[in-house]
Amino acid sequence: MANRYKCRNYKSAVQFYNSGTQAIEDTDLVASPIILALGTRVTDTGVAIDFNSFDIDIENSGLYRISAVLDVLGVTGGDVTFAIALNGQVLPETINTITAVAGISELISFETIRVINACCVNRDFNFSIVAFSDGTGEATVERLSGNALKLA
Repeated sequence: MANRYKCRNYKSAVQFYNSGTQAIEDTDLVASPIILALGTRVTDTGVAIDFNSFDIDIENSGLYRISAVLDVLGVTGGDVTFAIALNGQVLPETINTITAVAGISELISFETIRVINACCVNRDFNFSIVAFSDGTGEATVERLSGNALKLA
């Protein structure tokens, strides 16, 4: 059955969550961060944003807000970093590093607002949530939720 809200008359928005655990190991380094699974789509309206398991694809030019909240459980001591990436490049304003402590949960959040110029030459814009370790820290993401919204 087609999503009747995927229509250009509706505001483009995607809401998602993942309550499955996702491990960040001490071998997931900054040079090869893992891309977290976004999980289940809750809301998906409009035509400017497409959702898939690991990223949010932007289809039309405009101003977009991307945000996420993660519940992270420390496994071994060390730094673990989370961020939003655009086309695989970490966005510096979204970097959030925690010092993992075994058995201790932390709630982290990040958000960015970006102008995307999805012209006919370059239409490949995707946002993902990435994680990496300093080489010693390990953690699990116990729950992830977030959204993407076309503001204008």
